[in-house]
Amino acid sequence: MTAVAAPQPITAGPWAPRLVGCARFAALVYVFALVFLALSAVTPALISGWQPLSVVSGSMQPAIAPGSLVLVQPADPDGFYAHPSILAFNDPDRPGQLLTHRVVDTARVDGVVRYTTKGDANQVDDSGTVAHGDVVGAVRMVIPFVGLPATWVHTGTLATLGLWLLVSVLAVSALFVRARP
Repeated sequence: MTAVAAPQPITAGPWAPRLVGCARFAALVYVFALVFLALSAVTPALISGWQPLSVVSGSMQPAIAPGSLVLVQPADPDGFYAHPSILAFNDPDRPGQLLTHRVVDTARVDGVVRYTTKGDANQVDDSGTVAHGDVVGAVRMVIPFVGLPATWVHTGTLATLGLWLLVSVLAVSALFVRARP
């Protein structure tokens, strides 16, 4: 009869502490970048009262990419915007939605200031003009990537959102892993 050897425990080689150290460093950089981007979006909004909005389409590329967060200064009722201001306004074609496009022309029609707008990536001006009263505000700051999670929710790419959340949780978890000798 042949004796069966007991299973040997799996031990980490001499490379394990270095691998864990590299993973922890990568996780630290990732988490630091997330915190930095979040703070860069929240701080100006809190200090100035600007409204953060997530950009979901590419109509303003290359100036504003999808997934960017724009900080919008509330419109002054007596204000006036001219080219090349970028405005956030109520979308006349989709009630309840906002549109962020650049002013290409300004006119006063029957005492009302109206803006002709256009997305930078679009070939033609928007189909209608925007009354000053429909303007939510002017874009004052663009922060790339910060609005991606909101964009993924809005566009229904929940798998990407789930993967990002998983990577984020793993990165935070990696900060607390210690290599055993």
